[in-house]
Amino acid sequence: MYNTRGIDRPYIATSLYWWQKPHSLIIGFIVPIYCLLTTLGPPQHVTVKKTFITVEYGLAGLGFLLVLSLGAWLGWRTKYKRGGINFGKLNFDDVYLDVTALLTITGYTVWFGRFMSQPELIARVLSISYSGAGGLKPYFDTIPGVTTLSQIGVIYIILYLYRRIYAVRMPTRFSLYTYVIMAFTFMRVVLWAERLALLEVAIPVVLIVVSVSGVKRIVSTYVLRAAPFLGIGALAVYFGVAELFRSWWAYRSTYDTIVEFTVSRLYAYYWTSINNGIGFVKLSENGNVPLGYVLKWLYEFPVVGEYLKGIAGQPKGLTTGEFLRNYADPEFINMSAMFLYMYDLGVVGSFVLAMCLGYVLGSLCGMFHYGHTMGMLLYPAMYVSLLELLRIPYLSLPRFFPIVVFSLVIYFSVSASRVRGNVKGSL
Repeated sequence: MYNTRGIDRPYIATSLYWWQKPHSLIIGFIVPIYCLLTTLGPPQHVTVKKTFITVEYGLAGLGFLLVLSLGAWLGWRTKYKRGGINFGKLNFDDVYLDVTALLTITGYTVWFGRFMSQPELIARVLSISYSGAGGLKPYFDTIPGVTTLSQIGVIYIILYLYRRIYAVRMPTRFSLYTYVIMAFTFMRVVLWAERLALLEVAIPVVLIVVSVSGVKRIVSTYVLRAAPFLGIGALAVYFGVAELFRSWWAYRSTYDTIVEFTVSRLYAYYWTSINNGIGFVKLSENGNVPLGYVLKWLYEFPVVGEYLKGIAGQPKGLTTGEFLRNYADPEFINMSAMFLYMYDLGVVGSFVLAMCLGYVLGSLCGMFHYGHTMGMLLYPAMYVSLLELLRIPYLSLPRFFPIVVFSLVIYFSVSASRVRGNVKGSL
């Protein structure tokens, strides 16, 4: 247990900024960026074998975003009782932090321990002459079900941050856990060439910290309102620094400056994701593997995934790998979430899915706002999916599955403890 500051109101500010609400973020930020990307031409210095973006498919993608926003608005409008289960007043056991931290560290240790014994490979990746875009990926495979434990670190950081906000005193080991997990995360960004790993931690932290009432007295309101647009600049800086260990040294003779390189490559990542997604829908047969992208996490789950793939049989028509080999640049192989969902479900089916996903996001945002445990755990993590929507189907990826599972485990455990406490209090 831990001591709190005794705050009698929910920890969340009385109102959220527009970009913290999913429906507002989609309309005011994601839609303009999407329209800009589909209007502008292909990026320079990138192999684009064919431009698939058309008005018809561009409008289909826009429709998906608008329906998603509508669903999020309806979910946000759901009424919640103020001051639900509140981490600021709820004494949750240290075991939640201990278990999530130790599982995360175990996953990273097993994952990274294999190449720590080969310092020559690490030195090669860190060398300025190294031009590989995949870090150590070509040399080591992940271990399904084990290395995935590293994703639980997202939940740990969220729990740790709530504890830091409200705890008067914290055991020293929690800070030590945090330093170790963040060190592993930075190693993952550099050695495994996985920029998303740091964003999965940083974005929830920003969302939570900005929601604390006292932040408004420290940071200008104008700055906080413009946060998403300022975030583009921060993303560009982060992207540029990360690319120093990926592909800058292979392309330094192609671009005049690293700034030009960074902007061009960042634009290319999002434009090619949309173009690849549309091209895959246009050239492939729908339903190659039933709900293969909606349930991608399930198809890649150990044992169960192989069984389901066996039931589904051999893919028909153009497969993902064949499409990417024939039409995509090898360095830009992502596909936008909305078009992969259209591939699985068709346009109408994807709109239904968008409405459902939007409603869930909006509802969780409302829970987050009013201090309900489920929203406080899941919404900061799911918020990442909105910012990655144009690039990847984040919610369907195996990396998001453990975040959901452990959020639910903590939620039901905390709820059960609260019920038991109420029963004892009434005896």
